Order: sequence, then structure tokens, then C-alpha cells
Amino acid sequence: RDWLNRLASDDLTLAYVPNLAEGEPGWVFASWLGGRSQRLRLALQWSEIPGIKFAGTRRGWPMWIATSTMFKGGECLAFSLVEGMLVGSYAKSPVGMDTVLACVDGRYPSLAIHTDGGAIPPADASDRGWFRIPDPKKGFFDSPRLQFSLSTFSSNRLGGVVRAPFAWLDGAGTLPSAAPDSPAKWQTDLPSAVLIAPSRSAVQWITQTGTDLYVRAFADLIREQTGGPLYASLFTGDYRGAMFGLKFPTLIVAAASTNAADMASRLSGQLARLNSEYPWGLAQSESTADFARVWTVAATGATFYAQSERGEQIGFATGSNWVLAASSVSAFTNILRDAVLRESRPARLSSASQSAARGGAAAYLWFNLPEASPAVRMAVGQYALRLKIENKRESQLLRLQINDGLNWLDSLKPLGSVEFWARPSAGATEIRFETSPFQ
Repeated sequence: RDWLNRLASDDLTLAYVPNLAEGEPGWVFASWLGGRSQRLRLALQWSEIPGIKFAGTRRGWPMWIATSTMFKGGECLAFSLVEGMLVGSYAKSPVGMDTVLACVDGRYPSLAIHTDGGAIPPADASDRGWFRIPDPKKGFFDSPRLQFSLSTFSSNRLGGVVRAPFAWLDGAGTLPSAAPDSPAKWQTDLPSAVLIAPSRSAVQWITQTGTDLYVRAFADLIREQTGGPLYASLFTGDYRGAMFGLKFPTLIVAAASTNAADMASRLSGQLARLNSEYPWGLAQSESTADFARVWTVAATGATFYAQSERGEQIGFATGSNWVLAASSVSAFTNILRDAVLRESRPARLSSASQSAARGGAAAYLWFNLPEASPAVRMAVGQYALRLKIENKRESQLLRLQINDGLNWLDSLKPLGSVEFWARPSAGATEIRFETSPFQ
């Protein structure tokens, strides 16, 4: 360990490579040592250092392998000292060092000749870098990148800024500090995640990602009912919905509305529009619950959805000045039923709105990592399965990165909860994030 510390420098460039060698992922790293590089290379060649062994040469450069009880997954740390630098790899095989040293020699494509000026955040950030977003149409070097810089990096806290090269929130102003009153009161502290986003941006995103008529119908319903933010809450645990006996997280999307009374007629119009295109036989039926009028969307056509129980189906509801959609009518009515038992608890929707406004956010996300991560894993896993079915070969890299992302998400669970504040920034989107341990 002492020798590894001596090899280290103040600054380290670290990169994750999905396919480093022999089909296995790995990490590669480089650090500038200057004159120390020559002295350390001679010391390694002339001395026997416990835990470090000479492994021959690769492309003319001597290479060493470090073994330690710190490496418990069968990985090995391989490194060379070249041209004033420490370069190495951390993977299950040292074979990846061939690629690393080929890049140093200029015999293999390197990011050094493909930098775009804005790829790395300012140097005043203690830890900084970027993630590549795979885009088959643009190729490896031209695919967009998410830049990041970390301002807090400790054993129980993580914070920083991400800059995404997408104009997701252009024209969006700061979110209001007050959420729809009634939904905030009866949801209390139940949500495992809360997303607040401008409805205009949400409609644009929905229509860009899906062209099916039912996607456009939902976007039109949002556009007709509200011009303000959407408040999406995710419920897990006892307030999950079900489909054919299988439990699923419940999603409820609420919004303030000045024409909530028109919800029934607008919903009926959109269902008629869908029935004219699809043989679903969609119909709405009204019921009354505490604080709300509720419409269940049933189906009579020969569809998978039509065979589900009434309580497992999608629902819409209105109050005096708000509207909402719920992925499960039974879960929604259970939340309403138990609201009086929790009325003294803090309202997560209200605290999220206040935090969003204080942070000057145009969009905001609060996420309970231990509770909501399994729901995200389920949803994203289904998306990855769809990619595999539709185009196994072209989606392979994306599916691999999705799996890596989910593993990273799992590793963050001990940090408690995380907040994201997003706002437009010169044709891009700047996202500040911060974790908070549970008290």
C-alpha cells in the first residue's frame, strides 16, 4: 500500500472502458509524475517490492502487476511508467495494457486527438470528467457527452454539477414554490421519488420519444388541462399497484388546473379518438373518493389490459383546482383512504417544491435511493429487454452501459436520498445534484 501511495499523484485521469480486453470491462488511468517517473522505474527494476512483481514488457515498456488483499474480485492492477507518466489498468486481465500503451505510442485511436474543447469541465473542480452517451448514428468520438464536476466527494455525501448537451428546458422559468395543495396533503411523506417538470417541456419530450396515437393523446390531455408544472410521485411498499397479481410501483402525476371541471369531457374525447384508431373499446366510469372525483379507464376489446381487474387499471381524478392521472386506481384510492391517518406528517410534494424554488430550478427531482432504485431497475431493465428483442447487435453497447448505470445506482443506495436541480444553460442543461444521508 505504501508503494501504491508513492506511485500516486495529486491528479489522476480515470476512465471506464466497457470492452477493454477479451470482452471484459475495465478501468484505465494515467497520472503525470514528471521526474519521479524515472526514479520510480529504476527503484522497481532494482528492488523487490512486496506485492509488486515485474511482468515483462509490453510494446517495449516494462510493466508491473500489483497484488493486494484490496482487490477481492479477481481483478489485477497493471501499470507502466512511460514518458513521465504512470499509466495502468484495473481489470480481470492485464492484457488491456497492450491497448493502453498503444494509445501512448500513438498507434491506437486516442481521445487526445478528438477533444472538443468543452469536454472537460473547468480545472478548479476537484474531480471532473465526462460520460459518453452512445449514439450509433454519430459514432464513438462524435457521440454526445455528459460533463460532470464533483464539489463534494466523501464516504457519506456526494455533490456536484452535470452539464448535458441537450436543450431540454429552453424557455422554462423557475418552478413555483407551492405544489397543488390537496395532492400534497394526502400524499404526505409516502412518495419514494418526486419529479417536478414544466408541462411544456414534458409534452415536447413525450411527443418526441413516441409517435403512437395514444402517446399524442396523453400529451394533448396534459396540454388541455394545465400550463403549469407537472408533479409526478412514485409510490413503493404498501402503496404499489398490481397487474395480474404482480406488484408494480404506482405513478401519480398531478397538476394545478383552472378547468378541472372539464376533465370528464376531455377524457371522453381522447378515449373516443383512441377507439377510432385501435380496437380497444376504452370507456370511463366515474366513482367518488375522499377529496376527489375518480374515473377508471376500462377496456372491452381483446387486449391484455381488458383482462385486468378494475382496481388494477389506469385512473384519472379531479379536485376543485387540480387534476391527476394514476397508474393504479386501487393504489390511488388506498392512498386517499389512509390520508387522515398521516395528516400530521410532512408533505413531501410541498418540501420538494420549496427546495426546487430555492435552487432556482426549472425542473427538479428528489429520489429516495434505497426505496426507488428497485423501481428504476425494473423499468430500465424492461427497456433494455425491448432493445435486445428489437435489435440485439446494434443495441449491445447501449445495453451494456445501461447495466453499468444500474450497478452504479445500486452502489449509491447507502447515501440516502439525492436531489437534482436542473435549469437551461446556453443551449444545454445544467443539473446540480446533492445527496443527503437519512437521519
